[in-house]
Amino acid sequence: MASVVPNNNHGKKATKLEVAERVAWVRERMAEGWPSFKMVHEGAALWGVSHRQAEDYLAKARKELVEFYNHNRDEFVAQRLQLLELIAHKGVETNQLSASVGAVGMVLRVVGADAPKTNG
Repeated sequence: MASVVPNNNHGKKATKLEVAERVAWVRERMAEGWPSFKMVHEGAALWGVSHRQAEDYLAKARKELVEFYNHNRDEFVAQRLQLLELIAHKGVETNQLSASVGAVGMVLRVVGADAPKTNG
């Protein structure tokens, strides 16, 4: 977990390092499934900033996340397809066929092979 530096600037603008650490803190909470209102409330209290400023850190974290996945989309999809293949295989090995069917169905949807071809 990133160390979070409280705002000790007493009303001064946060440094680049402080902003980066605060955004990292928000991203960690996003990964843990925290709701937005909780991240904003807790962040504002932790850093001694307004809720509006904490919302700006949340927006910046979301933007970074979108940019990361847009830039690495093919790699991300390939990794998830590999995971689904593993789930399908393990489902067969353990006789949990519904897990296998679900995983195979998801793979087909991701690659666009789940819809019947239409003539026309």
